[in-house]
Amino acid sequence: MLRSALSISAAIALSLAWNSISWAEDLNSPRVTSWTLSSGKAFAVLGDQVQLKVEHLTDLVDQASCKDAPNCEKRQIVLYLDGDALHGLTATPPSDPSSGTLSFRLLRTRESEPEWSRILSQPDFQPRLMSISVGLDNKWAVPSDAPQLPLLVLPPGKTLLGATLVFLTIAAMVALAWKTELLRDSGVSPTLPARRPFSLARTQMAWWFVIILGSYWFLGTVTGDFESGFNSTALVLMGISGVTLAGSAVIDQKPPSPATPVLGKPTAFGVASPQYKLRKPAPLGAAPAGAIPVAQSQSWWLDILSDADGISIHRFQMLVWTVTLGIVFVLKVYGSLSMPEFNQALLALTGISAGTYLGVKIAQ
Repeated sequence: MLRSALSISAAIALSLAWNSISWAEDLNSPRVTSWTLSSGKAFAVLGDQVQLKVEHLTDLVDQASCKDAPNCEKRQIVLYLDGDALHGLTATPPSDPSSGTLSFRLLRTRESEPEWSRILSQPDFQPRLMSISVGLDNKWAVPSDAPQLPLLVLPPGKTLLGATLVFLTIAAMVALAWKTELLRDSGVSPTLPARRPFSLARTQMAWWFVIILGSYWFLGTVTGDFESGFNSTALVLMGISGVTLAGSAVIDQKPPSPATPVLGKPTAFGVASPQYKLRKPAPLGAAPAGAIPVAQSQSWWLDILSDADGISIHRFQMLVWTVTLGIVFVLKVYGSLSMPEFNQALLALTGISAGTYLGVKIAQ
């Protein structure tokens, strides 16, 4: 009985001692206590400078530099928002650890693009509350007693400016398309007031140009990030439309096939000589015999869907696929405030549609 009582007492004493050690370690562990904004506003926006007060910051710096563990991997101290480590977002400028203060500028970086896309997804005009802390990159955030940070994703002024730039881009393209030959086929112009037909390849290139440039203006204005706005998807889409236009222009410059002489009937001496017939002179004002007719515009819709055989399925497919991907692109830009990444299958389908269009155009 006495031995059991002593065992229980020893276990209780050991547990109390362990809890005391853990409690003491918690008191001495790094912890975020508060934050302030250099702008002085009640909410933060992208580009703002936020200062965090961190207790026992020197201990966190020692952990990052592996001061007491020479075999560990050195890591950067980064900002954490909503539990996500914003890779590459380090304190600027570096401060004295003894001051207990770290300052971060809320900027998107290439390394933190996935985390920012989640944080900024489904943007609106109301501040969203987010937990804020610091910690070692690719590890975990230190405990934080600081209040949540209200982050305004769409500042009204910047959003209005971005939307204005998008509108001006669209208006400029529409005006040029209406007043000039910017989106029309190359070649001989018909007699006024008729005009050359609209070009499907030029229309496709203008479509992606407006979408990608407008997205770049909008994202750069709202987020303040003009450096990492473009990605491989935007470049591939612009490249496909550019190659399609170049190929279409080369095909349009192809000279017409020369007329094949009509052979006479076979003779006893071998191949018959070509037969030529006298033609009556063309009436005054009429096009000479054998002249190639000059194409005229009927309407934008009919022009881009029609070729020498009328409305074509390959043109309709290319148009529908281009419009569909463009709508998806714009929705993803607004949904995540970043340029979307299309997989290789979607980009391959776009290339196949453009290749089919050029292949049929060559054969005509």
